[in-house]
Formats: sequence, C-alpha cells, structure tokens
Amino acid sequence: MSLLAALWRRLAFNWHLKLASIFVAIVLWVYVLNQIDPVGVTAATFPVQAFNVPQGLELLDTQPATVTVRLRGRSSLLRTALRTMSVWVNCQDRPVGESDLQFKIVNRPPTVAVAVTAPDPALVHVLLDLSVSAQRRVTVEPTGLPAEGYQAAAPTADPAEATIRGPAALVQRVARVVAPVNIDGLSTAADRDVHVEARDDNGAVVPRVSIEPDHVHVNLPLRAVNVRVVPVYPTLSDPAAGYRLVKLSVRPSVVIVSGPPALLHQLNAVRTEMFDISSLHGSGRESVPIDPPDGCHVVGTLPAEISITVEPLEKSPAPEVQAAPSTTPPSTPQPKAPTSSEAPTTPAPAPAPAQTQVPPPATPRGGHQ
Repeated sequence: MSLLAALWRRLAFNWHLKLASIFVAIVLWVYVLNQIDPVGVTAATFPVQAFNVPQGLELLDTQPATVTVRLRGRSSLLRTALRTMSVWVNCQDRPVGESDLQFKIVNRPPTVAVAVTAPDPALVHVLLDLSVSAQRRVTVEPTGLPAEGYQAAAPTADPAEATIRGPAALVQRVARVVAPVNIDGLSTAADRDVHVEARDDNGAVVPRVSIEPDHVHVNLPLRAVNVRVVPVYPTLSDPAAGYRLVKLSVRPSVVIVSGPPALLHQLNAVRTEMFDISSLHGSGRESVPIDPPDGCHVVGTLPAEISITVEPLEKSPAPEVQAAPSTTPPSTPQPKAPTSSEAPTTPAPAPAPAQTQVPPPATPRGGHQ
C-alpha cells in the first residue's frame, strides 16, 4: 500500500500543471496537423467503365460518359482516393440495346476518413452492341511536301490489310484504315513503321475500335522530277462600271510546277481560273483553282486565295478651254478677237472606262531541272 500511495502522491503533485500540459499538447498537435494536412473538399470526375459484359457483346456508349463525385477529408487521404477510386457499371446478363444501370464506386475509402457524395440517382444509360470484325485495306496517306525537285511515287504497306474489331455500329462506319506518313522536306524514300487509324467517309477517326495490327511497315519512294518555281497570275474579270481595282494579293504567290523540260522552259507563270469581280463593290476574297498548262501540274495542288479591293472612280470638274486667235490671211478682214471673258468653252471629254490593271508576272525564282 505504501508503494501505491507514493505513486499516487507523485501523480497528484502539481496535477493542474500536468493537465494543462496535456491540453496544450493536444491543441498544438491539432494546429500542426491542420497546417500540414488540412481538411479539404474537392470534386473529381471519373470515366464510367463496364465489367461483366456478356460474351459476343461490346459497350457502345454510356450516358453520361463520366460521373462527378465530391470528396471531403484530409489532403493526404484525398490524394490517395483520387488515385485508387473508379466508377463501374455491371453489365452481367444484359441484352443488346439500351439499359439503365446503377454505377458503383470501387475502392471507395472508409467514410470516417473521406466523405464521398455521389449523384442521386446513381444511374447510367448503357448501350450494348454486337461485337464484330471486318477487313479493310490499308491506305498510305502522305502529308506535307517533299523537297523541291522530288515527287512521291506509289507507296506500299505491309501488311496490305488490317482487321477491325468493335461494336457493329462503329465497325460499319470505318471506310478505310489509313497509315499517315509525313514526307515534308524529304528527298529520300520514307521507309518506316507507321501507326494506323480507322477513319470514316469524311476522314474522321472512328473511336472505340481496335485494329490488328496497329502498326504497318510503309515504303514511300520519292523520285526526281523536272520542276520549276513560277509566280501565280490571277485571272480577273473587269470590275463593275464606275469602279477601279486598288488592291490585289494572291496566296501562294509562287508554286512548284512539274512537267516536261520543253514546257517548263517556256513557262513563266501559271494562271488561276477566272475570278468574277463584276459584282464586287468593296473588298472580297475567293479561293480559286490554279490552272496550269496542259502537260504540267502543280506540286501539292491547292487553290489560290485571291484578295481584292475595288473602289468607285472619283469624278473631277471639266476644265475650261480658251479658243486660239484666228490666223486668216491679210486679204480677208480679220474679225475682232474675243477677249478672255468672251472665249467659248468646249466641254471636257468624258473619262474613259476604267481598265483592270493586273501587274505582270514576276520573274520566276527557280529554274527547271
């Protein structure tokens, strides 16, 4: 008993100071914790994923495609939750077509640590479709322009066909499998492995389909050609009556033309097709095709963009014209010469119709090969 009494006396000695120390320690711990790892609220968006999809079916679409949830907790716990959480829907035993399914938040942290608030009701509209496959030929699509004096020849792809797999509605949209190859500035053949893309009739990439193989080996040879760099000369109609041309620009101002050496030797410029400006009363812009001579073609053919401005003609007052004195021989009496105030006036001739002035083509910057 003496030992317990002695221990109690030690604990009870200055007990109010000891209690105050414990209270200060707790307050300090809470303060430091809130400074280092404060409580926060964040909104996180997760994509909706499907599992237990029946064999022979594939997920075509989900509405909404993502689910946003609110989380509240310590910053360290929120970071962990954002890395591990995900949203899933169970498609087990679902038929082809549309279904409304309840989603589930997977790897959800304990409510004591992180409070999670999900949308209510927790429903996702799911569309399932048959899983099909189809064969498509691989098309090599060069992009960019090769070095001057070179032209792309017929490319090849190995393998020449690819297998597309996915939902039936998406596979049917795939018109071709494209292997894009950048040949900008090249003077040697492009021989490399290229990632392929599934595209529809409009050239847009079709999502949610797989392609086997997803890479093909492409060989795109480049051959030297006879080319010449010449300016682009716009072909214009006359402006509207009472208007004149005051500004004109063409883009591109020069193009690369390939063709037989004899034709290139005589070629100083290429013209565009006719741009009708007879109804223009101000500024206008038009994309007009370039029209090279027969036997020649423009490398990387693009329409020329013609920008033009016309303005009304200014009318000036007609000047006064004084009559010259008469030179009648001496035998004939000379009439009295009129004074300057009596001199007859002759009406000024009307101004001639304005002509469209197009500057002559500039001297070509490149020679033929």
